[in-house]
Amino acid sequence: PGEFVEGMRHQRQGETDEAIESYRAAVEEDDAPAAAHGNLGLLLLKKGEKGEAAVELTKGIMGQPDPRYHRGLAQLLLDGKMYSLALFHYRQALKAFPDDLAIHAGLAEIYDQEGRLDEAEAEFKTVLAAQPGDEHARLGLAEVYRKGNRLDEAIAELNRVADARPGDRGIHRLLAETYRK
Repeated sequence: PGEFVEGMRHQRQGETDEAIESYRAAVEEDDAPAAAHGNLGLLLLKKGEKGEAAVELTKGIMGQPDPRYHRGLAQLLLDGKMYSLALFHYRQALKAFPDDLAIHAGLAEIYDQEGRLDEAEAEFKTVLAAQPGDEHARLGLAEVYRKGNRLDEAIAELNRVADARPGDRGIHRLLAETYRK
């Protein structure tokens, strides 16, 4: 318990490495609190240690269904292209964080990959309503429009991104492909 409390203290103070060390010591015990595993998983995810983060987040959820752990696992599963599992975890996280734009962006990407274009469009628009300058969401929405053969709308979105990044050849290539289509 002392290592767990020490980990929480370090985490609150922004001392990530020290918090990880304390949480690792805490989870070595068989009766470690689920929060020790989950918090360790979140910190490992933040540091890019995805494999270990997935294990710890899973252990955290098994003992305590914290929506932060669901959000972390969803991100990992999306990166791993495990869309059905990612969708489950994003939906669990969304219950607690309905205004979290990263969750909406993740859902949009999943829906797009699964061909659920109407749902993807709605999620991308949710992100853009809160952050009109979000280029990732604009590009995602343009792709949804392209897939749905709504080319004028795709061109309008791509033009918005091109206006923000006039020197980006990739955007101009996408625009050319869309015009050609």
